[in-house]
Amino acid sequence: MFDGSLAAPLPVSLAVGVLFPLGWSCGAECARLAARALGGTTPTGVLPCRAALAVLWASLAPAVCYGGLDLRWLPVPMLVGWFGVALATCDLIAARLPDRLTFAALVPLLAVLCHWSVVAQRCAALWCGLVGSLLFGGCYALVRLVRPAMLGPGDVKLACVLGLPLGAVDPLAVPAVMLAAASLTLLAAALTLRWRIPHGPAMLLPAWLVTALPASSLPMLSLTGAPAG
Repeated sequence: MFDGSLAAPLPVSLAVGVLFPLGWSCGAECARLAARALGGTTPTGVLPCRAALAVLWASLAPAVCYGGLDLRWLPVPMLVGWFGVALATCDLIAARLPDRLTFAALVPLLAVLCHWSVVAQRCAALWCGLVGSLLFGGCYALVRLVRPAMLGPGDVKLACVLGLPLGAVDPLAVPAVMLAAASLTLLAAALTLRWRIPHGPAMLLPAWLVTALPASSLPMLSLTGAPAG
């Protein structure tokens, strides 16, 4: 179904027909994860989580079917989207990025990255992931140190986690995501006329987009496993 050579509407429709209901089903677990991470004291919306994850996962279908997204890499954006929806829910509802949820993403994320690096024979990408984590987390830690009011500790920890898949795609994607996150936060602040707004969703969205379309910045993620061009 996910053969990259099939460039027709039917395979995309079939892929959407699989990924959308799968995301809708797994979105309920995102809401439960967020509720448990917040101690069960704050209500979380199951329907928004279902809808958000279903849209994120279904939007991967065209890239998969048209060969822009390697099937071996597919678990990475799916996982980033899954934890991203849960973390964004926590930040939007309670202005918190709970450690128990942020750090919970590390083990499965490292597992899928290690699996991809082995099967795609791109083990050096793991070192790039470490560079991305240090770069993203280090820059945010520096901002936190200089201007504590601008970033919370949860943002710094999330940056370290998100830096892993971003660095595996391309370490240069990290400053691009940081710029996009800052721009989105400033835009949200201007639209809502609020100075302090959650920064987590502004980090998660561009980070997910980079992992969802890695071929645009890293040709080595072709379906053949060989560098493009």
